Amino acid sequence: MKHFKKSNYAHSDTAIREGIENIPDDHAEWKFEMLVFWLLDPLREFLGEPVWISSGFRSKALNRILKGAKGSQHMADECWVAVDIVTRDLKKAFEYLKQQEFDQIILEEAGDKRWIHLSLRMDDRNRNEILIYKNGHYEYI
Repeated sequence: MKHFKKSNYAHSDTAIREGIENIPDDHAEWKFEMLVFWLLDPLREFLGEPVWISSGFRSKALNRILKGAKGSQHMADECWVAVDIVTRDLKKAFEYLKQQEFDQIILEEAGDKRWIHLSLRMDDRNRNEILIYKNGHYEYI
């Protein structure tokens, strides 16, 4: 991992505030390292500027508090792994990532906040699903 550390995908202010342990096991950690290696480090190189992980690993307890999907890819269960990222130029990042191998990319917007949800499967069954989420609705691209 060239531009990222474990703390970038395992840190959670909410987990700290709520006193929840949010430590990925070895298998989940490996999946996050692969996502960084295959997608985030190359994106960082392409952009030539920082990429911030706003949401990475979520323990089951943290996911419940955040009201995440029951099978959230952020929990790194089974074969997938996911992060939410922010960059200075989300559109440029989104266009770059659409050309890569991934499971899901969602350009999300909620109020004045925007981010990209990016996931990867470890079983070579990536869907390359591209969506936009705005005003409470998903739109496939």
